[in-house]
Amino acid sequence: MSLRKMCRTCGQETLDNLAYTKTKRFLIFNSKVKELTPYCRIHLLAAFQPCFTSFPNKMVVYHPSPGVLEKNYVYGYDLLSEIPKQAWFDKAKRDRQIEVVRSALEAISGKCSMCPAEAQVAYFDQRFIKWDGEWPLIDKAEPAQNLCQRCTYDEIEPALASYKGSYIEGLFCPQDGEGYFFPTLI
Repeated sequence: MSLRKMCRTCGQETLDNLAYTKTKRFLIFNSKVKELTPYCRIHLLAAFQPCFTSFPNKMVVYHPSPGVLEKNYVYGYDLLSEIPKQAWFDKAKRDRQIEVVRSALEAISGKCSMCPAEAQVAYFDQRFIKWDGEWPLIDKAEPAQNLCQRCTYDEIEPALASYKGSYIEGLFCPQDGEGYFFPTLI
């Protein structure tokens, strides 16, 4: 069975997917489900760019680490409120992650450090990220850079485009509120 699908835009075979997380009601409870839309790499980034740059909420963005681009990973978006629910993640690391994301979100203010637009992103570039197994840890010796969504996209797009693997599990669009983008090995 092939996992390849056809790009929604051009029909080229692809393994890349744009991912959205939807909340669906099942019987008496709500459940989050991932919806994947197949795109070739060019059209994946073309579809991802507007959902990223027009997102109205503040977010923390970890650079998609080029040191692990040969491995399978997901570049996902999650809400700050979802971190405590990640039972698979070591509690001490999870608590540290909550503190890093919370303080970075609180520190976003003023203008973008690269253009005159309003800052909406706390951006941790690749020099901040240290990998601990499958999870990126942030060295908080320096504060994150305050950027607008457009300038942040310009910083991460080359790494997203040059990724040698596939986004079979999805390149996630930000949604539902303040949160963070993170690369996680799978």
